Amino acid sequence: MANIDLITGFLGAGKTTFIRKYASFLRQRGESFAVIENEYGTNGIDSRILAAEGIETDELFGGCICCTLKVGFHKMLLELSQHFDRIIVEPSGVYDISQFYSVMNSPELSGKCNIGNIICVINPLSLNELDEFSKQMLKNQALASGAVIFSMNDKENNTKISEYTEKACCILEIDTLPVLEYNDFNALYNAGASMYIPHKETYHSAKYLSTVVKPAMLEQEEVSNRIKKLFCSTECGNILRIKGIWGKYLVNCVKDNFEIYPQKGSNGINIIGTDLSRKNIMKIINGDNHGTY
Repeated sequence: MANIDLITGFLGAGKTTFIRKYASFLRQRGESFAVIENEYGTNGIDSRILAAEGIETDELFGGCICCTLKVGFHKMLLELSQHFDRIIVEPSGVYDISQFYSVMNSPELSGKCNIGNIICVINPLSLNELDEFSKQMLKNQALASGAVIFSMNDKENNTKISEYTEKACCILEIDTLPVLEYNDFNALYNAGASMYIPHKETYHSAKYLSTVVKPAMLEQEEVSNRIKKLFCSTECGNILRIKGIWGKYLVNCVKDNFEIYPQKGSNGINIIGTDLSRKNIMKIINGDNHGTY
């Protein structure tokens, strides 16, 4: 019977980076596994990053596996459970945790799949950027988790981690969090889940928007400059995530953390946020410097 591990966390929390390290641990144990990647917009870079390291990856994109892609997710679990000991699921950063239980408790999966570990990855530096709706979504993910890790855990000492825990509890209005060390994979492997199910669903399909553009070829410094303008613009909406291939560079960015480095691939970036204005986004991408930043 396959164990299903759910790696949750808001947009840009560092879920894919954690999965890469978790996958290395599972390989050392000799456990067979596959990864399901869910992209809120078009097919993205996360599956490409994992596949480059030889990790079996299946992708569902163009919506969320908790709503528009729920049926496809269900079928994919059934298929993969016949071939792997463990399936690691990385949902989009805007994920309704209650729907995970809905799928896992379906009669078709009974006897074929178990809920394994639910691990919530939190970027403590971006917590102040969350609106109330996003805080509630992340709160539900954290409460359902058997373990919470901070994406800065591998860089900070225990005192700092304690500060991050206090900050997260305060912002998310949670008394305690089951925080584990980022690299303590023996503990994370046995984290389990809290089995917390929210009282009501968080309908987010109309809240978060995604738009895909194919930008012109630019040098790395200018790509970085235009991405900064997109995040700072008051006319583009509230941009939360930019990821994809910009010309000859892979971009994987949230407001407080940019990854931009050379990478071949099909040109196109996915921009996710709220109240997005594609018209004004395109002005910045095309080099129109007029507007409010």
